[in-house]
Amino acid sequence: MVDIVDPRGAARPNTEGTRPLTVSVTLRRGDLVVLTARGEIDLYTAPILRQAMAQAEEARMVLDLAAIEFCGVAGARVLQEGADRARAQGGRLSLVAAGVAVRRLLRLTGLDRRIPTYPDLTTALFVERPGLAPTGPEEDAGESRVPS
Repeated sequence: MVDIVDPRGAARPNTEGTRPLTVSVTLRRGDLVVLTARGEIDLYTAPILRQAMAQAEEARMVLDLAAIEFCGVAGARVLQEGADRARAQGGRLSLVAAGVAVRRLLRLTGLDRRIPTYPDLTTALFVERPGLAPTGPEEDAGESRVPS
């Protein structure tokens, strides 16, 4: 597992109450990779996300944003760039957006209509790579429907 951590977290201006960004590869199977991001995506941490997405060279990527507490316009820009890059390479970027702040940003920017977005990782895996998603209620207590 490779973690990419915001090395400037302590040096960011206005850092009171903010969390640096970490991005981890949590699953790699065939042509699919799952990246899990935690913390905040803003002007200072967006390059960390961009780097992590560029390093994951698989054709299909699921970016789990469930643990993201804040995502600003710089983050939205990185998501759009990642989706465009994946599409140009014959692949696909999908998102897990469980948090209200991330879902609101995706809706306001229209990214929820351009990038497949799921309410939880189990649903994303079920749709993007059948056979990888856990089965049974003990393995997934979260919502398991694809948003409309």
